[in-house]
Amino acid sequence: MEKPTVNAVKTSAPKLFCLVGLPGSGKTFFAEKFSDEYQIPFINLNKWRFSLIDRPTFSREEDAQLTDFAFDVLKQLFKTKQSLLFEGNLSSRIDRRRYAQLARQYGYQPVVIWVQNVDAESKRRAVRLNRQVPKDFLITPELFDDLKQRFTPPNEVERPIAISGKHAFKMQYRSVLNRIANEARASDLSPSTPTKSLNAPPTSPKRRLRILN
Repeated sequence: MEKPTVNAVKTSAPKLFCLVGLPGSGKTFFAEKFSDEYQIPFINLNKWRFSLIDRPTFSREEDAQLTDFAFDVLKQLFKTKQSLLFEGNLSSRIDRRRYAQLARQYGYQPVVIWVQNVDAESKRRAVRLNRQVPKDFLITPELFDDLKQRFTPPNEVERPIAISGKHAFKMQYRSVLNRIANEARASDLSPSTPTKSLNAPPTSPKRRLRILN
């Protein structure tokens, strides 16, 4: 696949790409492909949720503890000054603002990528993906509706890059890179040496999250 010139997306600051959208919209598909294409570490908080919590409920208390965990991890990764992809606990503007503030504190530029899709299609995908995870982790139609209620779309202040979850990856990543290039007129996302996958939770020290009842 021919990339849009890698040098066209370089900026003076590394980026924290925040993937936003409903369950089943196509966020993870895009992030995994983009991570592979440009060797950018991808932190998928929901995969950690399933590994660190015995029976995930997606409750607000659970989200709060995972956010604290994510902040600890990001603070360490920010020291690398390497651009990062992040997905998880970004449903509300308040949550996204907190991540953006943290990123800026470490010299990172937060970039919101909003993966859009028809609600019915996202719901169908999310429930269908249940086949790929243990039955205790199912996203039921009722849970999808609850997560949809919590979701607040990005506004103009957040300057999201909107892409369609229905489009092929080639169209998606061109939209992202073209937007960055238009705003930055330089490039700093050159492919680097392959990085270790960050989808698995750290193995040392071992840590389990205790969810408050």
